[in-house]
Amino acid sequence: MSTTSLYVSSVSTTSERQSFNVLERLVLRVAHPRYMVFYAIGSLWAILGLWRHDWTMVVGALVISRVFGFIAVKGVSPQAMADTLLGKIALLHLQPVNLAVQTVGVLIACFGVWQHRTETILGGLSLLALGHGLGWAKVHPAFERR
Repeated sequence: MSTTSLYVSSVSTTSERQSFNVLERLVLRVAHPRYMVFYAIGSLWAILGLWRHDWTMVVGALVISRVFGFIAVKGVSPQAMADTLLGKIALLHLQPVNLAVQTVGVLIACFGVWQHRTETILGGLSLLALGHGLGWAKVHPAFERR
């Protein structure tokens, strides 16, 4: 086993336990690559719906993509996902500051798409990216700030 996999497996105390709360199980499912494909496709169509001010398209794209995403990952073990690098990063998204920054970023970006304002979209996406970066040093030593 490589040093990296030893480090990653020893970092997260969350993945060492056998039970996860509802939010942790949800985030671990969303972190699965099969789900991410449906998430991305649905999000793109939802953005188009926001741009056109078509709420039916927004809701339809999000609901349909999420349903197919959950079907695609049905039966995946939360414990197995939590032991992967993607699972560890997904669990970091539940830290309050990380979650708050990303949520505000998504809301601002969606408002920018609705208003067709490039600066607002970019500001929201910048906050979203900043939120993704928070806490990554806890996953792997290569992400640590020196």
